[in-house]
Amino acid sequence: MKKLALITVLFTATIQPTMANSTIFSCFMKNGKHLSIEKVGSNYQYSYGKPGKPEMVFTNRISDVENTRDSGIQAMNITMFNKGVEYFIWNNFVREAGGGVSVSKNGKELANTYCDPNREIYGLENSAH
Repeated sequence: MKKLALITVLFTATIQPTMANSTIFSCFMKNGKHLSIEKVGSNYQYSYGKPGKPEMVFTNRISDVENTRDSGIQAMNITMFNKGVEYFIWNNFVREAGGGVSVSKNGKELANTYCDPNREIYGLENSAH
């Protein structure tokens, strides 16, 4: 009985942090890399790169993230920041759904990558904070 109780405690302790995370945005980019924004406690976590091996991961407090919605919920976006670089993650629902990320620094665009329209896009419609 003690073994069962210990296993239950250990299992619960390892699964609890995972259960607290929720996906805000997720898509595979046209370049095959994966972009996701996860809500982790009071933060949003940005992750970009190969599935299971992200090249970039950073977090922002939810209160520091800019979250805007177009009227009628036709388009939504969030803006996150890391080391002076702005990450504008967008998602639209008009005609053909789409999404992507635009990366800029001091107003100069560094990259603009689109979600693969042939793969599922989990959108920002549930990202209200």
